[in-house]
Amino acid sequence: MTRRPSATASAWPWPWPWPRVFNAGSNRADFTKEAIVRLIRKPAPEVEVETKDLSFDGDMRDAAVSFDRIERELGWTARISVEEGIRELVEAVRTGLLVKAPNGGVLSFNAAGD
Repeated sequence: MTRRPSATASAWPWPWPWPRVFNAGSNRADFTKEAIVRLIRKPAPEVEVETKDLSFDGDMRDAAVSFDRIERELGWTARISVEEGIRELVEAVRTGLLVKAPNGGVLSFNAAGD
């Protein structure tokens, strides 16, 4: 991963009282959880995925997320595809830039590089 995440870079420093939350993504990307898992497994077939059914008995794509505010207020738009972002994340994990958090939780940035 050779570049800084652009949504983070665009939001820093913030001009408003904080915290200010933005959905960073594209209104053109509409994926189910299963589709995202398939995309992850293309560059990383060894990945084990654990899921929880939080869909309230159906596909949650009807719970729309809008990315309009980040574009309107920060001028930010997604410049890479979901597939390219997944490839970058896989590379970051494989090179040790992202590591599993000490508590076993989500991935975190490995600032020390170890």
